[in-house]
Amino acid sequence: MNKNQTQLLSIIKTALKIESDGSNFYSMAAGGSSNPSAKQIFDFLSDEEKKHYSAFLQYYKALENNKLLDFKSTIDELNYDSKESNDLFNHDFIKRLAGDNHSLSSVSIGVQLEQKSIAFYKGWVAKSSNKDEKDFLKILIDAEIGHHDFLAGIEKELLGESWDTNNFSPF
Repeated sequence: MNKNQTQLLSIIKTALKIESDGSNFYSMAAGGSSNPSAKQIFDFLSDEEKKHYSAFLQYYKALENNKLLDFKSTIDELNYDSKESNDLFNHDFIKRLAGDNHSLSSVSIGVQLEQKSIAFYKGWVAKSSNKDEKDFLKILIDAEIGHHDFLAGIEKELLGESWDTNNFSPF
């Protein structure tokens, strides 16, 4: 195994940890919530992160065995359908979460996790010279951006609902 492969394996290990941490966090958030709507969000996101983990694990094993990974077959599994999540999690859904501080905190932490993932994968793309690998990572970046934007939208609406419910205004 050459130096580039060893370095790439190390990068993939970090990606595996990021995706595992994300999935575990969302599972804990679902398990710690008494709100069925919140559980639905966090279970959905945990499943998304598990898909990413699986894709990186395939990549790791292929590289470790000096085989080429067919990125094209993996990419279809990773495509994030923002329309699906927007259909599931609409304004009525947000209203059901209003006043649930556990969900608000979990969503806020989720936003930060997604930002960390996006930054890591963008840095990896910048260093990569393999077009297929870059395409693979760009799909992951798009998925993570979708998760981030989805959670940031929920966070914004939950804050507004919470402030309205509690007659709070910061100014």
